Amino acid sequence: MIVAGQQRGELRQAAPELITIAAQALAFGLSQMFVDDYLDASRADTLINQVVDLFGLGVLAPGSDRRDAN
Repeated sequence: MIVAGQQRGELRQAAPELITIAAQALAFGLSQMFVDDYLDASRADTLINQVVDLFGLGVLAPGSDRRDAN
């Protein structure tokens, strides 16, 4: 999926493995913050969506139409 998005010009040109690791680190770190009660679990759905949206802007190519959709 990452390579296909890069080929369409939607995602930044970076090693797909690096993008995968960054996404996994984000997911694991955020989930650990809920487990550790650092974040209020009652806000989990909202915070997860907001963080994923924000992270997505970082991997989208600067000129991508998807970047402007938010």
